[in-house]
Amino acid sequence: VTITNRYESGARVLEGRFPESHGSPAIQFDLRIVDEPLKKPPMVVSWPLNALRSALAHKVGAMAVEGSISVGGQRYEVPAEHSMAAMDHTQGFFGTRTSWLWASMTALSDWGAHIALDVDELRNDQTLNRNCFLWIDRALIHLPNVTFDYDQPAHDWRIHSSDGRVDLTF
Repeated sequence: VTITNRYESGARVLEGRFPESHGSPAIQFDLRIVDEPLKKPPMVVSWPLNALRSALAHKVGAMAVEGSISVGGQRYEVPAEHSMAAMDHTQGFFGTRTSWLWASMTALSDWGAHIALDVDELRNDQTLNRNCFLWIDRALIHLPNVTFDYDQPAHDWRIHSSDGRVDLTF
């Protein structure tokens, strides 16, 4: 897999080649993600994990992507007007026993708006919500506390924000 940042033209180019292996078909993709920095604000958050450790997240959602994907010789076009991508770079010195719940999605609404959601619930010595944002077209909206409710992973999950703007059941 090769990722080439073309910052000057506002794009990232992703190319990948995976040969046929153990009965799985060969996969090949050539994609171009449009990332015009001045048109879609990134979510950038830095926070302390404890007295000696910190973390940083840089994310962008609902970016147009175009190109093609081939699986076993069958080629699929990825049209920019119907395809979306997200970029997530998170880095930190998390504790040895850190866990978090995280949900990310990006989509094109029925009315044509580009929508992305990135929410998390970091569980450590304390429960934190640091990366809870919603993109609607060019607007970046910070969400208050987000809670993940579930009995076990095989059953329904509910993700909801304390202000009611997010209330999803999977």
